[in-house]
Amino acid sequence: MLLGAIQAQAQYYLEVEYYMEEEYAPEGEPAPSHSRVDSVLMEANKYLGTPYRWGGKAPGGFDCAGFVRYVYSKFGVSLAPAAPPQYRQGSPVKRSDLRPGDLVFFGGSHNPQAIGHVGIVTSVGEDEFFFIHASNSGVRVSTSKETYYRHRYISACRVLE
Repeated sequence: MLLGAIQAQAQYYLEVEYYMEEEYAPEGEPAPSHSRVDSVLMEANKYLGTPYRWGGKAPGGFDCAGFVRYVYSKFGVSLAPAAPPQYRQGSPVKRSDLRPGDLVFFGGSHNPQAIGHVGIVTSVGEDEFFFIHASNSGVRVSTSKETYYRHRYISACRVLE
């Protein structure tokens, strides 16, 4: 498990470096400001390893929605303190159109069909995406291919245009 986490983190850094060098946008859509998306990802990255705290909304401990809200607040984006209303604040995005900076939503542990978890997309591959989030083991980068998240993905939205 630790090796997988290290590999995911290495992939994250490689993808961020690539993203910073290349213009990325789905065909037919304008790319968001590189500086703004890159800044959001760099800010989020500062909190890797921060412990999980239920209801946490500050660097002493975050829950998933508190983490996303805190990071985006640094860039003038005001988000709700819970994952379900955060989804309603953005523009819906198809999984095939994901790009770094988008928010991804997953079913919760108590009800996998209802939004209960949120993260920030860090990179997008051909058949998976990586995202940074506050999990019960703290702030970390995960992949959509992890069994837990693969089966719980619900939707995504864009809060940075």
